Amino acid sequence: MKKNEKEYKHYTSEEIFQILIDFYNCQVYFMREADAFHKLTFQTTISEWRKICDLSKPMHLAEYYHDIFDINANQSELISLLGDEDFTTLGILCDYIAKNSVKITITPVVSLGTLCSEAAIFKTLKNELEKKDIDTTNFKPSTNFATFFLKHTTEVLSTVSKLAPGTLSYYKYKSTIISKLSSLLMFSSIITLIVMAIFYHITWHIMPLFTVTIIAMLISNRLESPNQYDISGYHTVRDLVIGMKKALPNV
Repeated sequence: MKKNEKEYKHYTSEEIFQILIDFYNCQVYFMREADAFHKLTFQTTISEWRKICDLSKPMHLAEYYHDIFDINANQSELISLLGDEDFTTLGILCDYIAKNSVKITITPVVSLGTLCSEAAIFKTLKNELEKKDIDTTNFKPSTNFATFFLKHTTEVLSTVSKLAPGTLSYYKYKSTIISKLSSLLMFSSIITLIVMAIFYHITWHIMPLFTVTIIAMLISNRLESPNQYDISGYHTVRDLVIGMKKALPNV
């Protein structure tokens, strides 16, 4: 096999589980769709998992995971497995996916006469994103990662996690002074409205405060920058590639 060719092998159950954790962390801290006060384990049942992550019904879930992992078994098997949601655990699900799907192993490519794992990771990542119909014309090592992630969140998350599970681990957002001010004004407006409604039965006096609040919120939204988002500490695509390399000790 040539150095720049892709070698395929099976995932481990632990890698599949880490990918599910990556999806969960994004749902909790970025998309705000899942319950943050739980810890997923191999013993977590599908029923519990669906409730924690606010996931769709087993049939739709089976279709999604069958496609995303390109499972080489009939989809009906996965539907049946997920359908028995009070018995099937994440451990059983991870074992099944690991057994019936393949993982792309990134092999170093030759760059300037030497083997370069970073170049291989970048090339593989770009190719996999293109398979998802993502425009990678401006996808370069210097590209602002937060900007690209915000534009293609689902595709980037699934691709990076499948290639290097655990690379995307946390998400933070830094509020601007204007956004903090607008939130404070909104809270003050609501409290003032309640007080006036109870004691004075006159609410039109609060309209100027509501107007200022709305203007502040509009300004805050316009000034919102991708740089306010900390996506696992990666500022550029180059940073992401380095992070992926650390998650892939054999590359």
